[in-house]
Amino acid sequence: MSWDIAANIATVFGIPFAIVGLGFTAYGIFQQRKSSDVASILELNRDIDSAWERYRGAEAGKDEFEFGQILVLYETMCYLFNKGLVGRSVIELLKTHIIEVIAYFTQDETAMSLMVKSISGRNTFSEINKFIDNHFEDYSFQLKGLKDARDKQKG
Repeated sequence: MSWDIAANIATVFGIPFAIVGLGFTAYGIFQQRKSSDVASILELNRDIDSAWERYRGAEAGKDEFEFGQILVLYETMCYLFNKGLVGRSVIELLKTHIIEVIAYFTQDETAMSLMVKSISGRNTFSEINKFIDNHFEDYSFQLKGLKDARDKQKG
């Protein structure tokens, strides 16, 4: 048997192993991305928890600022969601969390008042507004109060 034939046979048998190796590599990258998505969401949740603690412990007069910082974090979360930058592994968890918190804002008089006070211009909370518009049909009951308040501000 010549070396050419041996090399051809080795190539034919080596291709399936290379394909399997590529498959394992792709799977590893996919799992790493999911893990990274979860880690990012956990980090953002720690930031949110910290912001809520600062708000709850804020002195009179500083509570508006601290609540505004919470809103900035939710604006960021909505931006990531709206731009499709959230991985599939955490998308439902993030969407449900945002909706529950926005619903809380709309149902709590103090939170709603602080949110309205935080509006400084036409584009304030634009990503939260986009999120509401994009998911209003699915969650209209929870989001109706915020949409009504937003419409009052525009009118």
